[in-house]
Amino acid sequence: MIDITATFRQKVQIDMYDAIKQIKSALGFNMGYGEFLNVENGKLIHAKDTSYHGSPNYEYTEISNNPNYIAIYNSLNTLEEYLSDRSAPKWAKHIEPAEQKPSVKKQLAKLPKQPEPKQKSIDKGAR
Repeated sequence: MIDITATFRQKVQIDMYDAIKQIKSALGFNMGYGEFLNVENGKLIHAKDTSYHGSPNYEYTEISNNPNYIAIYNSLNTLEEYLSDRSAPKWAKHIEPAEQKPSVKKQLAKLPKQPEPKQKSIDKGAR
């Protein structure tokens, strides 16, 4: 028997929408048919339709009340919404020249100049 150790490098391209779906899945945010997540009163709630037909009958379970976890959930939802409808006018960003942030050099130029501290001369001859 021969042991072979090898490494491979391969460039892979993944669609951003698929990447977001994979991240959501890894974090437990992907839901199946008849299931959804929602944020209510600072809590992440999982809802599942338990009816077999007719009007939906939802069963609710609290997933987390950690604000950081909820922020991640909200961020991923916003990214997913952006990727699915990025050409919509609500995502267009128009910056007026007055709203643009000035460069660091321009900001430093506006600061008042501080007077340089005077250095004391040391007379080596006097003791």
